[in-house]
Amino acid sequence: MNNDNEANDANDNGDELYVGLPETERQELLRQRHEVQQEIQMLRQEGERLLLEQQRQLLLLEQQRLLQEQVEHIGCIADDRQTHSATRTCLTNTPRDAEPF
Repeated sequence: MNNDNEANDANDNGDELYVGLPETERQELLRQRHEVQQEIQMLRQEGERLLLEQQRQLLLLEQQRLLQEQVEHIGCIADDRQTHSATRTCLTNTPRDAEPF
């Protein structure tokens, strides 16, 4: 005849054994531990998702900055080819000889 504690201990997948506790308390502790483990996993996944989103936003900002530099550079080149006046400007409409802000 099996001892009730031995039979219950065999069903907990080798995790900590709460020997000497009534069955309902042991089940409650195992349930709580399982819930905590699930919550930890969900928080880790959310952290990873947020990190990926932050990296994506930083990449988009860098791409935007590079595109802006290209537009300004192309605008200056196009302006140089089309006008030969003393006040050549880039797409920013800032005279080339103007002082920086």
